[in-house]
Amino acid sequence: VFRNKGAEMKIERRLVSKGSEPRRRLLAASTLRRDGLSHPMARVLAPQDLAGTAFLFKQKAQGPDEQFMYLAALRVAKRIVGEQKSARFLGSQFTYGDLEWGAVEDASYTRLPNEAVGADPCHVIEAVPSGDKEYSKLTLWIRTRDYTLVRMKFFDKKRQLKKVLFVKRVERIGGRLVATRLKMKNVQTGESTLLAVSEVKLRDDLSADRFSVRELKKQ
Repeated sequence: VFRNKGAEMKIERRLVSKGSEPRRRLLAASTLRRDGLSHPMARVLAPQDLAGTAFLFKQKAQGPDEQFMYLAALRVAKRIVGEQKSARFLGSQFTYGDLEWGAVEDASYTRLPNEAVGADPCHVIEAVPSGDKEYSKLTLWIRTRDYTLVRMKFFDKKRQLKKVLFVKRVERIGGRLVATRLKMKNVQTGESTLLAVSEVKLRDDLSADRFSVRELKKQ
């Protein structure tokens, strides 16, 4: 995402369900970019009962990407594999599979007629992932003026619309356009997850050793 080799930020998540108060999650996140590959890590700061829980994603040049979750209450780190990637990440509308940066690369693409999102003309692209994946189809709206993703639809294995990602705000940070306000809505359940990114600090001095399962276990 950034020109720099790394970045640190805070991410606030609000989980919104019908008939209940929004639930807040505050995370400290960092990411390292090395040899063209990204390695994000996030740790829960609040609420207290989840504090210390952490997630690590390691993008691979060859072979499948790796995901690890550290459960602070059990002091156990586990690898997320197979059908586990369809599970919700910390109770949000994002699954572990959604967090895979290259998830849409192994797919066939179809260019659809352009559409506007708000006042912005967009390229519309349909992606059909190969193999047995969590989603049968994805549709992406990408602004024509700066190639920024502003909307994305996720269809379940029955080809029914399941979720919609709305990009609410885009800011220029470190010379790049970065989505800092997002909403993921599950249209089948009515639940939503709101994301707000703040306190972004660009770093060129983050050590690769910091993005490891060993460090994931440290609180």
